[in-house]
Amino acid sequence: MTSERYIGETEKNLSVLVAGVTGRAGLSIFLELLEQGIQPRGISRSMARLRALGLSEETAFEADALMPETLVPAFEGVDVVISAVGIDPMKFGGRTRFAVGDLQANRNLLAAAKRAGVRRFVYLSVFGNVELDKTAYVRTHREFERELGASGLETGIVRPTGFFSSMLAFREMAIKRGRTPVIGNGKSKSNPVHEADVAEACVRAAVSPVPVGVIEIGGPDVLTRREIAELAFTGTGKKPKTMRAPKLLWSAVRLPTLLVAPHSAEVMQFAAAVSTMDAVAPKIGTRRLVDYFADLPK
Repeated sequence: MTSERYIGETEKNLSVLVAGVTGRAGLSIFLELLEQGIQPRGISRSMARLRALGLSEETAFEADALMPETLVPAFEGVDVVISAVGIDPMKFGGRTRFAVGDLQANRNLLAAAKRAGVRRFVYLSVFGNVELDKTAYVRTHREFERELGASGLETGIVRPTGFFSSMLAFREMAIKRGRTPVIGNGKSKSNPVHEADVAEACVRAAVSPVPVGVIEIGGPDVLTRREIAELAFTGTGKKPKTMRAPKLLWSAVRLPTLLVAPHSAEVMQFAAAVSTMDAVAPKIGTRRLVDYFADLPK
């Protein structure tokens, strides 16, 4: 985490609630708040995981964003909510669709915030473009952004490109299979961003003296999809090898999947789209993907 302090003594008194605090992004936001001198509240479906973060009974709340009645105690006296609630867009096998796990869950959080008189709601969204916005994953985020904008609350919306941690699947395949997949020709570009850089953007949005609107954030290095797949071999001692998955074949497999496993089909739709088109956000992040892979266990 950064050692730069950008929060004054007044802001340290804010009551900040992090929703989804035990996920990768939520945990990074929690740690950044601590770094800046704020002791946040956190909600998660697992009290054991909340306690593992060192949260006390006064700051840890076991709640499910899809069960609105469980949210009430956590929001009492809260000034700012930062929501990192949502489904991993690259995780297959789940049953909860994005319209529920992302959109409805955040709708419930927003309703709870409005009832409790919360002043500001910061939403961790996703970077996109005209084509990506057509996918179920990004579409649900844009729908909530519109609802948040019409809520009457002060807002902050942070749109990152792909998280570094989303690339861990490449690392696993590099080690276990000796190859990493590339959908399409591998020439499309993006600049993935470290969760810690995104967390700092979220916290800055939470404590800014004025609402910040939309912040789009990417990492410092613009890379092709093939270069990202090859970087997963960094530090493994293995020669980078990739295997190409034609987009048409990927799409053909997705159609029957939609009938039996609709969530997995939505993941396939997003994976194909994000892998075959450019998605380059402003270079706000400072941490590099090559260093991230180099620091992983060999």
